[in-house]
Amino acid sequence: GRVVIERFAKEVGQNLAPGGRILILISSLTGLPETGAIFRCHGYNVSTLAEESLEDEKLYVLRITREQ
Repeated sequence: GRVVIERFAKEVGQNLAPGGRILILISSLTGLPETGAIFRCHGYNVSTLAEESLEDEKLYVLRITREQ
């Protein structure tokens, strides 16, 4: 879960175009606040575009952009 997200957040900036954005789907089991904090720690803005309940969890689509 978050170990992979941490590695992704650390390395994605090398390939993200200026003005580019990341869309990521996560589960509430991964942790919405914790995932947002990981990306913010690496200098990104995080917003929730959509959420949907599914059985015993929620799914979130996050939009991640570089801080300007």
